[in-house]
Formats: sequence, structure tokens, C-alpha cells
Amino acid sequence: MPHKKLKKSEPCKHLVLYFHDIIYNGKNAGNATSAIVGAPEGANLTILAGKNHFGDVVVFDDPITLDNNLHSKPVGRAQGLYIYDKKDTFTAWLGFTFVLNSTDYQGTINFLGADPILVKTRDISVVGGTGDFFMSRGIATLMTDAFEGEVYFRLSVDIKLYECCSGVKVGCCCGSDADGNLAEAGGGGGISSAGPGWGWDCHEFARTPSCCHRTRRDEKRRRGSDLSNGRSDRALR
Repeated sequence: MPHKKLKKSEPCKHLVLYFHDIIYNGKNAGNATSAIVGAPEGANLTILAGKNHFGDVVVFDDPITLDNNLHSKPVGRAQGLYIYDKKDTFTAWLGFTFVLNSTDYQGTINFLGADPILVKTRDISVVGGTGDFFMSRGIATLMTDAFEGEVYFRLSVDIKLYECCSGVKVGCCCGSDADGNLAEAGGGGGISSAGPGWGWDCHEFARTPSCCHRTRRDEKRRRGSDLSNGRSDRALR
């Protein structure tokens, strides 16, 4: 049976940012934006370990810029950590947040994933956000834009978001009322609920129309389960 061709999704938001990492080496305390906080036994905290830096844990608070110039005005900070996690190749695991505070962007974007550093471009997951990026999810493509020895590197971060909450009221969600009608609930500052077991199905926030599609699919699945257990929708109220 031939595979169905999937329609290519377009991102609902796309931005490219850069962050600059200057690791503390014992002599650059004034300029350093990251520091080794964990290392293999016997290693010091100012020089990355040998063997592909395996075992080093680095915490960072790096400036984010709109272009690749370290001296450009920052639009926020990249805050998190990277862990060198393989002995036989040069790779790391990343967990960090972009904290953005500029006229263009306000809010946070959260990232997680493996970073095989020797690969030219590599993808990590966007797992959430706040503010302009409330509940956003997508993919970020990383590229090492520059490096100087083991003290400085610059990453280009090409962010494509496929779930966006822009323009949607916080607390707004898709759901179904007691008669099974799909509707929009909530608004203002919280999530509405009509009580346990029924009412608004608020596990999905209304980012896009696909929220309602997922909710409809989940509700059909739930109804089928209820009927197979000998219960009707009316009995759930």
C-alpha cells in the first residue's frame, strides 16, 4: 500500500536569532557568559575536559542578538545548560530558554534536545513558551556560526513554530458542552470547566483550528469508550 503524501505545514511564526557564548577560563571574568559547573574527577573548572569534553556541564547566560554581531544590542538572554554527553564523538545535550524583552518580542521560548555539534545543521525541539510565544511548539535549527578555540562560539537559531497562541485569549480553549456541541470556552485569565467528567474539554488550548479537530477526535474516542462500557452521554451529567 503506497504511503499517503503528507501536506507540508507552514510555520505560524518564524524568526532567526543568534546567541553568543563566552566560557569562563579563569582570566575573563568580566566578559564570560558561561561557566563549567561540573567536570570529570580531577578536571578543573576553567578548562574543558579532554575526550570530547565528556562529563563537562556548562551553565550559561548568553546575550541574544538579531544579527551575528556580538556587540549588537541584545534583545534578550539565552539561559540554561549544555552537557557534553558522549566519549566517542563531539556532541552535547541542550536545555535552555530564550528570555526575550524587546520592542519586537516579549516572552520566553523553551528548547530541549541533542546537539551533534559536528553536523552543520541540527534540529532541537521547541517545547513551550510564554508571552508572545504562549504555549508555542515547533523546531529550532541550530548552526555554529563562528567559534574561537574553546572560549567563544556563536549559534544561529532558526526557529519555526507550528503551534502559536498569538491573538488568542489566555485560558481560551476548545471543548464540547453537555449536548456534544463543539464550542470555545474560557477567556480572561483562566480555564473554564463545567465540572468533573463532563463540560469543557480543556486539555487543548485554542492555538489553531487543529485544536478543535483534535478535541473532536478525542471526544469521539471517549464516547465510543463510554458506550462500550454501557454508559450514555446523558448518564455522565
